[in-house]
Amino acid sequence: MCGQFGGAAFILIYLVFLLIMGIPVMVCEFGVGRASRHSVAAAYETLEPKGTKWHITKWIGVIGCCSIPQLVDGCCIIASEASEEILWVRI
Repeated sequence: MCGQFGGAAFILIYLVFLLIMGIPVMVCEFGVGRASRHSVAAAYETLEPKGTKWHITKWIGVIGCCSIPQLVDGCCIIASEASEEILWVRI
């Protein structure tokens, strides 16, 4: 199915851009971790220059790490309940 209608071309382009964008982000993450020797949230406080407010941005990462699994779980619950309703109507 992937090879029909240009699907393989999309996947190849997707993988190329995944590498182009993913490798620099991964190198930055390694650099921040190596320089701070702390977790992601503590790294902002360790590496920020004096007098700046970069430590506030750590909450973006913390909220993202906490909310994404909850959103996925909520979508799975909604999808499973919807499929049960569809099965119940058919029976």
